[in-house]
Amino acid sequence: MKKTKNLLIIILSVILALILIAAITIGVIYINAAAVRFDHVDCDNIIGLELKDGSTVNYPFFGNSLMISEGGGSYGGVGLENIDVYGAVNIPVCAYVEYLARRVFIGGINLDYTVEQSGGILTVNLKAIGTDDSGKDISINKKLIFNIENASPENLPVWVNENDADEEFKEYWNYLNNTSTTQMPDWYAESFGIKK
Repeated sequence: MKKTKNLLIIILSVILALILIAAITIGVIYINAAAVRFDHVDCDNIIGLELKDGSTVNYPFFGNSLMISEGGGSYGGVGLENIDVYGAVNIPVCAYVEYLARRVFIGGINLDYTVEQSGGILTVNLKAIGTDDSGKDISINKKLIFNIENASPENLPVWVNENDADEEFKEYWNYLNNTSTTQMPDWYAESFGIKK
């Protein structure tokens, strides 16, 4: 009887220890997934745009690596409260890539990137080569610089060199941010087959 009681205590102790270890593990994963970290995955498409044969785009999609999907563009699980934090970086980067593909490199594009993160500064270097609508070969090196220091839902990252963008992109960016009050740029409408 005493052996059975001791065995039962040992079994219950092991079960409780396993439950405690599982709870601690889940807690650690939750805390890490909810943390704001500017990890990134590669994106290789532009929604609503079929690239010309031979064209490629490769640009970063930022988020916590525990919550972003492979290929970017979506989040899942814990940390969803940080979507706006990552959006403050992802939206300008994606918009600039779309602008290049739809407006600048109409004849075809090859775009790649590098990312630098130093302290509270995140820099995305976009490098693109291709042909414009007249068939002329051109290349572009564009830096998008963001202040991500202490980034949180209450302290969104700031695009610090936004004013360095060319005027056509600024017009497009203004439209994206004010679609109900700003007219769609002609070139953007035409890329969707909309005649103005």
